[in-house]
Amino acid sequence: GCSLLMLLHSTSSLHSSSVRVRALRGFTIVELMVSVVIFVFINAVILVRHSQFNAQILLTNVAYEVGLAVREAQVYGLGVRGASGNFSASYGVHFNGGSATTLDSFQIFRDFPDGSNDCSPSGGAGTSCYESGELLEHKQMNGGYTISDFCITQGGSTLCKNADNVQFLDIVFTRPNPDAAIRSNTSLTWTSTTLTVRSREGTTRTVTVTSTGQITVQ
Repeated sequence: GCSLLMLLHSTSSLHSSSVRVRALRGFTIVELMVSVVIFVFINAVILVRHSQFNAQILLTNVAYEVGLAVREAQVYGLGVRGASGNFSASYGVHFNGGSATTLDSFQIFRDFPDGSNDCSPSGGAGTSCYESGELLEHKQMNGGYTISDFCITQGGSTLCKNADNVQFLDIVFTRPNPDAAIRSNTSLTWTSTTLTVRSREGTTRTVTVTSTGQITVQ
């Protein structure tokens, strides 16, 4: 009887010792490698998502800067910011187009009424367009951001910089109306325009301006 009890006690002691050894053994090489791979994978996903998120935020900011430049011209037009005693000037934003043009800048300008029509070779667009000597502020888009395209719409007709080689786009505001005169190198006054802001990665945001003066960033 005593021998049997001693044998059982010895077996129990060996089992407990084995459990303690396994508990203190730690990770094997395979377990450690799997843990490291999982950790690296999770961090890579987080970094990629964070980078994409930052890029989207920056692109949205640039699109809002374009929209705010149009709003700035609208405020100047409503307030009739004086220029050398001349308070009859309109204010606008000029985008130089053409299918081969990389558009990474634009201009806020002061449109003086001069009775000429040289901005509209097709006739009928008046003087609400950018001409030499009317520059008020040059806006440069840095970081590889560009206005990759812009389109102008009137009824069922739409023309775009890239597809239709629209040479320029001017959005002009004249006191006392907040409405926008949307001009290009055509004879029409357009009812809306949509500018596409593009990042180096190829993602885009759009800025839409209507003839009623509404500005939308999407």
